[in-house]
Amino acid sequence: TLVSIVIPHFNRANTIQRCLDSVLAQRYTDYECLVIDDGSQKEEIRLLEKIVGRLDDERFKIIYHPQNLGGGAARNTGIENAKGEYIAFLDSDDEWTSEKLSKQLSFMVDNRVEFSSCQSEVHYAHGINLMPIHPPHSGQKAADYLFVDGGWLPTPALMIRRQTLASVRFDES
Repeated sequence: TLVSIVIPHFNRANTIQRCLDSVLAQRYTDYECLVIDDGSQKEEIRLLEKIVGRLDDERFKIIYHPQNLGGGAARNTGIENAKGEYIAFLDSDDEWTSEKLSKQLSFMVDNRVEFSSCQSEVHYAHGINLMPIHPPHSGQKAADYLFVDGGWLPTPALMIRRQTLASVRFDES
């Protein structure tokens, strides 16, 4: 089952190597990795191309926005170019553990779910937090859980069946 990994990139040549190394380290290997350059400066694009070129792996592709449109637009471009049955999101300054794709995809297939998320370790100057810190409460609104009540759910935790996204897209404003 092909998984499309969508990574928005804007002037982050200093973090993209670590991000892509975490994709290469995945135990699940049936994926394509779409790096959407969102109008980076020329030198940053050159560095990105050099980093991706050194990988020498046809699963990695760069798609270019001629100008900066924002993370939502870059993710939408990735969705529109994805060929996988599932789409996973990763930010260019983040990284995954080596079993992220395999565990999340197995869970989704075994349980026949269209969408899943996982906990994330969030590293701060003062330490590491695990997010979300608890499951949603019964009857709790999704927006309150995701963004207010300690539930904060980053995009790198998400995997969604491509068909389920259909015409749903990230906000580009």
